[in-house]
Amino acid sequence: MNSRQTSSWPRSRRFVLALPCLSFLAVVLSAGVAAEDAAPSTLPSLPEAVTSFGGAISEDGQLFAYGGHKAGTHEWSLDTTSGKLNRLDLSKPGAAWETLGEGPKVQSPGLAVHAGKVYLIGGMQPQNKEGSKAELLSLNHAMMFDPAVKEWKKLPNLPAGRSSHEVAVLDGKLYVAGGWPLDTRKSETKPDDAEVERGYHNTMLVLDLAKPDAWQSVPQPFQRRALSVVASQGKIYALGGMNEKNEVTADADVYDVKSGKWEKLPEIPIVSKKTKAFATAACALDGRVLVSPAGGKIFALSPDAKSWIEVGELQTHRLFHHIEPWKNSRVIALGGTKGTKPIDSVEIVTIAPPSTVSAK
Repeated sequence: MNSRQTSSWPRSRRFVLALPCLSFLAVVLSAGVAAEDAAPSTLPSLPEAVTSFGGAISEDGQLFAYGGHKAGTHEWSLDTTSGKLNRLDLSKPGAAWETLGEGPKVQSPGLAVHAGKVYLIGGMQPQNKEGSKAELLSLNHAMMFDPAVKEWKKLPNLPAGRSSHEVAVLDGKLYVAGGWPLDTRKSETKPDDAEVERGYHNTMLVLDLAKPDAWQSVPQPFQRRALSVVASQGKIYALGGMNEKNEVTADADVYDVKSGKWEKLPEIPIVSKKTKAFATAACALDGRVLVSPAGGKIFALSPDAKSWIEVGELQTHRLFHHIEPWKNSRVIALGGTKGTKPIDSVEIVTIAPPSTVSAK
């Protein structure tokens, strides 16, 4: 029966015939919503429990984790530091983590993905064996890993060792912000002595990945480590951390690449007074900048950049972790510290849309 014949039928009969179609469409839509609601809230655990590691995700859903600390808080040694590059291919349902290769054993490195390549920047490497006096050294290496051939390639070294920093890629350029040039090999004080003020980096470094010949330096109006760095819409965001006086802080700054100017942002909401926004995780999702401080809450910077908005919460509260953007307005939280031990859990958190949340 063709469409012309159908159009000549009475309206009432056409309406009756349309009802099954509408019912079928409703079932399909409901099934889609149900499937979305029933989507898993977790992913396969990391191959090893790590904290203070490097994390990154590619546009096609390749989730990477590199290095990290495998022991309890402040139990430093080369034996308890990972040098593995692990990947979870989110484009393949049921995929498992795989180890692509190994590199320097480091914690607190910077890790980024661009054009299918993985970039490893700096990091802290204990020089001591397990059970001996901690001797901690920030490394100055910069390396690129090609997953297609599973090989590392050296890039120009950083001007100085750097760890406890973070990195982000914007318009083909790699930005390295925050961190410190730690070296306790000749120090008589303990590495975690809060009374000792150590030098922090006051410059942001930039490397053009199309022509990675040399690092360029940009002055920073702050000195912080254990911070988060996010690239979004022409800007670089530096969020939280600890300052050069060993004070945890909720400070946030943003660098406009076009103007070359830094500006202060509203302080990150404090969930934990003890840690403030120390050891946060952050990412950009659907044009919004998200930050995950201690206490489990996830906040988004408002469109006018004048406030922070609560948009989600982790099931497993953690520090020194990563959150990475994923499809359907979700983020993936992985690894980090819970209490005094590293964890291997990987969870998915749905982020509330802008219309359903209010400013803090």
